[in-house]
Amino acid sequence: MYTFKSRVRFSECDSEGRLTVIGLINYLQDCCTMQAEDLDIGISYLKEQDLGWFLTNWDICIKEMPFIGEEIYVSTWPYKFAGFIGSRNFKVENAQGELLAYADSLWVLMNLKKQAPNRLPELMKERYTTDPALETNDMKRKLQPTGSDKVALEFKVDKMYLDTNFHMNNSYYVQGAMEAAGAKKFREIVVEYKKSAQYQDYVKCVVGDIDGGTQVDMISDAGDIYAIVQFKN
Repeated sequence: MYTFKSRVRFSECDSEGRLTVIGLINYLQDCCTMQAEDLDIGISYLKEQDLGWFLTNWDICIKEMPFIGEEIYVSTWPYKFAGFIGSRNFKVENAQGELLAYADSLWVLMNLKKQAPNRLPELMKERYTTDPALETNDMKRKLQPTGSDKVALEFKVDKMYLDTNFHMNNSYYVQGAMEAAGAKKFREIVVEYKKSAQYQDYVKCVVGDIDGGTQVDMISDAGDIYAIVQFKN
C-alpha cells in the first residue's frame, strides 16, 4: 500500500468549505501517479517504453468530504494484474483514521505506438506489489446508455483539459457530467470510459434517470460514446 499525507487546500474546496468531487478524484489520480514515480516506473519510464495507463472504470463511494485545512491520508494499492489489466483500490482517511471515501478502479496498459493493449513488462511486475482488495468492491462495468434525448450540455475539448497522453483528463469527464446533471449531493460515482476525447473534439452530454440517481452519456458528434457517468444517492 502506498500512502501520502496532505491537507485540504482552499483552492480544492466548494462554497461550503469542503473538498470538491474533482478535488477528490485528483487526489486519487495523484496518489497512484506518485506511487509509480517513487517506484521509477512513472511518466518518464512510460514515455520511454511508449506505454500509457488508461482508466476504464471508476466506482467512487463518498462517506464524508473533508473540510478546508483538514489533514487527510490518501492511499492506493493494486490488488490484481491480469495480462494488460490492472485493478486498483483507493481510500481517503482523516487524521483519526476514519474512512472518508474509497474507490475501485480498472486500468488498461496500452502501447501508444500500436494503439493496442500491452502486457505488463517484467519491471512493473517486480515493483508493483499487490494487497488484498477492499471487501466493499463491487465494480459496475458495461454500463448502457439511457436512451434519453435530453441534451443538457455541449462543450469543446480545449488544451487545458489534456493529460500527458493528450486525451481529456479523467476528472473533466466527471466535472462536465456533474454540470450537465446538476448533481450536487450524491454518495457514489460510477464511470465507464469508452473512448478518449481529444483536442477540439465536441462532447455532448445527454442526461437520463436511472434507479437511485442520474446518468450522463457523453457522446461525440458521430454518436460514439466517450464515457457514461452515474451519480447515485
